[in-house]
Amino acid sequence: MDVKYQEIEVKALDVIESLWEKLRKHHETRSPYFAQHFASQTWKARKTELFEKAKIGKLHTDLARDIDSGDIVGYCISIVSANRKGCLESIFIESSFRNHGIGKALILKALSWMKDEQVQAITLEVGVGNEEVLPFYSQFGFNPRTIILQKTTK
Repeated sequence: MDVKYQEIEVKALDVIESLWEKLRKHHETRSPYFAQHFASQTWKARKTELFEKAKIGKLHTDLARDIDSGDIVGYCISIVSANRKGCLESIFIESSFRNHGIGKALILKALSWMKDEQVQAITLEVGVGNEEVLPFYSQFGFNPRTIILQKTTK
C-alpha cells in the first residue's frame, strides 16, 4: 500500500468529514454507556469546536492519501493550546489500510509538529469500549493517567 502524506489548512477540514463519520460510528457502536452521545454528534459541531480551538491555539492536520485511487484513507488532527499543551484530537485510518504503518506515520508527524511548537505535555482521549488502541498509543509513550467517570443527567 502506497500512500502519500500531506498537511492541510484548517479551512480544508471538510475533506475528512466521511472518515470522521466512520470514527463517530465506531465509537457509537463500541461505547457501552454513551452510545447515544456519539450518535448525536455532528460533523458541523465538531468542526466548529476545532475552529474555536484553532483560534486560541494552533491546529495541525495531516492526511494519508492512497496513491493509486487518490482517496483519503486516514487523518490525524492535533492541537497546541495557547499555554503550550498538545492534544491528539482525532485520528482515523480506513480499516483496509490499518496495520501498514499509516497510523504510526501520522502520529509521528503530529508529535514532530508538537515538538517544533515546544509543547509541555501531550494528551489524548480514548473512549471506553475502544481500549484495544492502548498498546498502539503506548509505543509513543502515552500511558493512562486518570480515569474520568461521567453521569448523564438527562
